[in-house]
Amino acid sequence: MNSTLSIVLTFNGFASGDEGIYLDNIEVVANTGAVNPAPSITNITGTPSMPTSSDVVTISADITDTDGIASAVLNWGTTSGNLSNNVTMSSTGNTYTGDIPVQSDGTEVFYRIVATDSNSTPETTTSAEQTYTVLDPQPQGLQIDVVDTKYLIDFDNTVTNVNNGTFDGSGFALVPSTGQLDADAFAISGLEDGTTTFGDEQSGNDFGKGVSDGGVSAGGIYAF
Repeated sequence: MNSTLSIVLTFNGFASGDEGIYLDNIEVVANTGAVNPAPSITNITGTPSMPTSSDVVTISADITDTDGIASAVLNWGTTSGNLSNNVTMSSTGNTYTGDIPVQSDGTEVFYRIVATDSNSTPETTTSAEQTYTVLDPQPQGLQIDVVDTKYLIDFDNTVTNVNNGTFDGSGFALVPSTGQLDADAFAISGLEDGTTTFGDEQSGNDFGKGVSDGGVSAGGIYAF
């Protein structure tokens, strides 16, 4: 907020020998003009927090101002800094919400909130840019979805959602590295190191015994 300082001097002429009026060490100790604080925007959240391509995402925030809120607008887009889509937010008390429509899998969405108060000389607050990514769940395990088709798992060749390349006994991972099995495809019981359910990552123990040429005496998952 800009302020103007005015100084008014009153004098009744110069005494004999005076050459003029001089000002020195001016100090402003207070500003009596009214100050209008800008709106406060806090607690910005998106629901659901991990959206899929079938989800509308509701953005909510707490917006307050002593003069009330004249408008709250949700700006969004799919390129950072280019938020050309505008949604007027609705309110329940101090909580304002606005919806971002369904987006395709893999889309990164950027958004911010712009709030203006109801003062006669209004102030506006713009939140920091926020972001989320739309991700659909990936298929788990071998997908048998074509009739009259033979499916072969030989652990030598990659099978989607089962193994990554030739299995080398290095364990199980949700995103398997070369030689690993897909953790989402296997649930194992009966080993000394415990039991796994689908999605459990394991390596370097009974679930990842490495490569063997046979003749092993300890239980575990080996590659032969």
